[in-house]
Order: sequence, then structure tokens, then C-alpha cells
Amino acid sequence: MKKILLATSALVAMSSVAVAGDIPAAPMAPMVAGFTVVATGSATIYGWFNGTGAGTYGISGEYEGKIKASKTLDNGADVYAALEFTNSAAVKGTIGYNSAVGNFAAGYQDLDAHDVSEPGAPGIPNIGDELEDGDKGLTFAGAFIGDATVALSNYAPWTAGAPVIGTPVVVTYVSPEFGGFKLGAGIDSASAYDTAIAGSFDVSGATVKVGVAFYGPATATISTTGKVAGGASVEIAGFTLGGKATYTLAGGAGATAFEVGAAYATGPFTVSAKYNATDTTAGTGIITAGARYNENGLDLIVDGTYSLAGVNPWSANAGAIYAFSDLTVGATVGATNTGVAGAVTTVLASAGVDYDLNSNVMIGAGVGYDGANFGAAAGLKVTF
Repeated sequence: MKKILLATSALVAMSSVAVAGDIPAAPMAPMVAGFTVVATGSATIYGWFNGTGAGTYGISGEYEGKIKASKTLDNGADVYAALEFTNSAAVKGTIGYNSAVGNFAAGYQDLDAHDVSEPGAPGIPNIGDELEDGDKGLTFAGAFIGDATVALSNYAPWTAGAPVIGTPVVVTYVSPEFGGFKLGAGIDSASAYDTAIAGSFDVSGATVKVGVAFYGPATATISTTGKVAGGASVEIAGFTLGGKATYTLAGGAGATAFEVGAAYATGPFTVSAKYNATDTTAGTGIITAGARYNENGLDLIVDGTYSLAGVNPWSANAGAIYAFSDLTVGATVGATNTGVAGAVTTVLASAGVDYDLNSNVMIGAGVGYDGANFGAAAGLKVTF
């Protein structure tokens, strides 16, 4: 779910008035001491019911967002400061400097925020990844469209706590592109590190991507905890073939992991399959496959997994979203098998609807079922 920020009660009031008349969707960008300041975000408030146990109900809400100040210097370089926060997570504050020698950033961010990574097997059209998208609606905590595997614990009040500045501090760097390749590096104040070199180039009409990565929790334990990864993929005529291998420097059982996969896209259809495993032990590994149809506001996805080891051997999900005009509806259903001997299959489902009153205000409702109990929620989302 992608719910962004609620900055001030005044902004909420402005956005609430938007029910009667549209307000601009684009954030205002005032100038402060030469800096362009942009604030974006949203807040959601909803009523919920959870049928687990004795049954509970209440009113809850969530918010998150970002404030960014940026400026272009006389030498053409850009500097910025950004602040991101939510109701339940640490505040993320970063500063950055982007120039011809590369992009530097420091603050509370992910080690891989440099966004350079080795390629691997092509992605599977996954219900949770594809349909649970704030840009497509059905974002309310009560709808949970796009993930039939969620538990009814989502139909509950959010837990806030006082947000604090996140630690440790992470410094990242992204190099300029050289011959189609980029270097990305990140290190934090606890000496965890993440580095990668990756590139893309054309060969006889095919797009070839290659890359290597080196990462670990601490530079002091590189020999025992450090990992090396390498991957490659080829895209041609709608087909994508790719794979990746990871090796832990300490060696031993479980030191090697790998994945291989293929995908094919034509028009509105996409199909793909992937196999991943640890080491090369016969009879282990997981096969994942999926298919998607996406056209004219209709998004249909099916996906499933099968474990060769026989532990929680299979799961399957199907979901659909249809968006027309200002109304979006959707539903998912999923099943998970929890073993071979005395196997138990659990069925989960969700359904919901969102309606855009205008570009800034959405109302919605949804229901969920976890195989034994029902949950439901309805609410209002305001964005700016």
C-alpha cells in the first residue's frame, strides 16, 4: 500500500474541502532562499472490523510523505535535503549532491539506495507486487486488493509510537555511466556495505544486461559473512532470459544460491517462470510461475509456487482489478497448502472498491477472509 504523508492539519482541511471542488494534484513548489521546496503526501482514515476471536472494531488511520528542498548551483551541480516520514516508522532524513563526478547521498536510507544491482531471473507477475499499487486504487487498509495472502491482522489499528530519526547513517555513491556501466556503493556507520557494478548494451538487436555485486553486514567479517553475486539477462523479441548466482565467502552448506528464469510478453499478455534454490541438492528448490493480462483498464494476474522439498509444497493466487472512469473494483483469491502428510489447504480472499471524488480525495471499502474469519473496512484517503 502506498499511502504518503499528512503534513499539517491545515493541508488536511484544504484537501477535505476538495470533495466539493477539485484542487490541483501537483504539489506547490515555493522558493525558500533559492531552494525549491516540494511537499507531497496523503492521509487515510478508516473504520475497521476484525472477526478474529471475539471480534474487534474501531477507527484508525495512516499517513506518510516527503518534503524535499533542492537547488541548482552555479557550477551546474544539484544539492538537496529531503525528509520522509510515516505514522509508524522512523523519520528518514537525507542530503545529497549530484554532479558530473557522480551522485552522493547521506542520511537514513537503504544500503542499496544507489539503485545499481546485478540482473537476475525476470520477475514473475505477482499478485502482491503488481495489483497492490497505489496508482491503481484499492489502496485502503480494508481493501487489500492485490494480496490474497494477507492475514486479518491488517484489519486493525495502526501502531504509531513517537517517530525517531533512523540509524545508522548510510552514505551512498552512484558513478557516471562509462561504456554502459555504473558503479553503486553504500556503507553505513556500522560498516555494513553494498556495492555493485552493472551495465546494459545492445548486441545484434538483443539487450544484454550484466552485473556483479559484493555486500555484507560488516567489513570486519567479510571473510565469513560477505557475499558475492553475479547475474546476466538477455531481452529479444519479447523474450527475457536471465539468471543470478550468490556465494557466501565462508563456504559450507547453503553457501551458494541461484535462480534462473524466462518471460515472454506480447501485447497485453505476459507469462513467466522461475526456479531458485540453495546449493545444488537434488529435490530442493522452488518453482514459481505466473501470467498477466493488462489492457483497457482490466488487470488479471495468476501466480503460483511449488516447492520440490515438499514443505508447504504449493500456493496459488488469482486477482483482478478493473478501473473505469473514477471507479475501481477488484478481488483476489488465494490458496496455500501447508504440508504433504495430513495436508491442510487454507483459502484466503479479499474484495474492494475505490471511488475518486476528485484527483485528491478517494473513498473506498473492502472485505477480507482468512479461511476462518472475516474483516472489513471503509474510509477516506486525501492526497496532496
